Amino acid sequence: MASIKRRSIKWLLSVAAVCAATVGWSSLLWPPVKFYYEKPGIGFWGSISELLKLPSNEIFPDGFAVGYLFFISTFIILFFNFLIFIRIVGYMIKYIENSEVDVSLIETNLTYRFEDRLSRVIATRNQIFHANSKNITAYHYNQTVESESAIIDSSTFEMDSILNDSRITEDFIIRSSKKNFEAIEIFKISLPTSWISTYFPDWLVLFMWNHSKILDKIIVDRRGHIEIKNEHDGEDATIELRSLKRVAKRVTLTLDFPQDLAPRSPDIKCFIIRDNVVVSIHPRSETNGTRRVYSAFLAELDRASIRFQWNNRRLHAGPQTASVDLASARPAANRTGVTMVLSRILSAIRGG
Repeated sequence: MASIKRRSIKWLLSVAAVCAATVGWSSLLWPPVKFYYEKPGIGFWGSISELLKLPSNEIFPDGFAVGYLFFISTFIILFFNFLIFIRIVGYMIKYIENSEVDVSLIETNLTYRFEDRLSRVIATRNQIFHANSKNITAYHYNQTVESESAIIDSSTFEMDSILNDSRITEDFIIRSSKKNFEAIEIFKISLPTSWISTYFPDWLVLFMWNHSKILDKIIVDRRGHIEIKNEHDGEDATIELRSLKRVAKRVTLTLDFPQDLAPRSPDIKCFIIRDNVVVSIHPRSETNGTRRVYSAFLAELDRASIRFQWNNRRLHAGPQTASVDLASARPAANRTGVTMVLSRILSAIRGG
């Protein structure tokens, strides 16, 4: 949301600057127009010829080479207006293309909760979305693992989609193996559509859904989870969320560790990867009782991926071994031996 606001402010300032420059330029525009209409016999080219006279002319009698300034400023203003026009048109085309995709993801929260010394992970996915096309009756879910010992426990899979406070999930078509889990969620109905949810900004659609009932029959709240084993308990681990075919808005990726095994801040990195370009971002970190949570939020994930990468240094640290300082231990042992000898001599004297 913050990045969207910054872009909006930048655009508004650019438009304001161009408008201000255009107003100033209009003070140069009016005298030539007035001269052209007051002396129709001279014609267009006659007016141009008059503008180019130096050092002054009838159009700008008090100015030195103002006619040349008029031409130069005209081309500059037209050039910058053309650039802004092209940018606005490009933005509008992209906005319409993104609005008319089959399904718009307006919020995604993906949480990985680590248990059993990081060997078991509960992957929870919560998504808010709406359809923009008719006849959408199913939605796809996919989870994969990469390490040799990792498995996906398909028996732990659960998912529900809620529309207008009613469950619309009817059935699942599941294909699974130890390394890959795929589910097609079949809905009881075709997802409804609305021109409001399609063409209004996603942040406004989400706000309307949260604070009114206008879009209750349009917006779908989808929640599900599955467990993954032995994927993230190695020395180095990675979790990546991809959105390569469409734009996902308000994306949050969260890693929830036990406090005693959580990677320290220097051991965990977060990246945004688009094509071959990698941008590093600083994840948010907070402690909640016995848990340590790292999270990254993106206002928009546009045909890119977000990746957490960390080192399980605390998990694989060797057992602590008690150490003995021999330099300090030996004098103590010597003192103890001398004390015992003296005690025995005194006892013998007293006994004698």
